[in-house]
Amino acid sequence: MKKNIGILGGSFDPPHIAHVRLAEIAQKYCDEIWIVPCGYRDDKPWMSSYEIRYEMCQLAFRNMKICDFERGMPIVSTYLLMRDIQEQHPEENFYFIIGTDLLISLDTWTYYHELISYTNFLVFHREGVAMNEKCNEYLARKNFRDTGEKVQIELSSTYVRESIKESRRKNLSDEMLKDLLKKVIGIDEVAEAAYRYNLYSS
Repeated sequence: MKKNIGILGGSFDPPHIAHVRLAEIAQKYCDEIWIVPCGYRDDKPWMSSYEIRYEMCQLAFRNMKICDFERGMPIVSTYLLMRDIQEQHPEENFYFIIGTDLLISLDTWTYYHELISYTNFLVFHREGVAMNEKCNEYLARKNFRDTGEKVQIELSSTYVRESIKESRRKNLSDEMLKDLLKKVIGIDEVAEAAYRYNLYSS
């Protein structure tokens, strides 16, 4: 019998507690969750190295598979990523995990028509995001699975990075900086890695 596998992609720079909570909620709907950190992106030249982000994902998502599909690659469209994963593992069913905050802009994604025709989606509702007519059209399709579950995610990687940059400018002591990293990231092991690699210092 085929497994249902959820794909959670992102830059994960850094992965934080809200990412982990979303993955844990998604486990209720899938047999497995695979984490896919993205490769190099021209639009994000400041991004931490792939190897560091991959390592932090290993520390954050302890009981999940961390996939290196995009290691050494430039930006890969979601459609091509999901197509390639499915071709490599034809014995499984794959779902791309998405929130309604991204669903409302799905028609701007690369290979949009192929994406909504061939990719299975596992959809979570984000607090404060209003569904539009396009979203309802997506959810009427057989390949869009609406969990109906609302997920409250108030933390973002951007907020984490900016908080750390601001704190570094204040020249906090090592112990104070470590405590702040643990507080904003919410995962001690990832915070320790961010400190060790001196991430988000500029």
